[in-house]
Amino acid sequence: MGTHTVETIQLIVDRMMTNALAALSGAQPPDEVKV
Repeated sequence: MGTHTVETIQLIVDRMMTNALAALSGAQPPDEVKV
């Protein structure tokens, strides 16, 4: 699968960490999904 490359996995982890750190610090995550 094209999504299982080292580069893609690193991008996903980077984005996840950015969102998690924002949420934990009380800021709005950049990729927040509202349902």
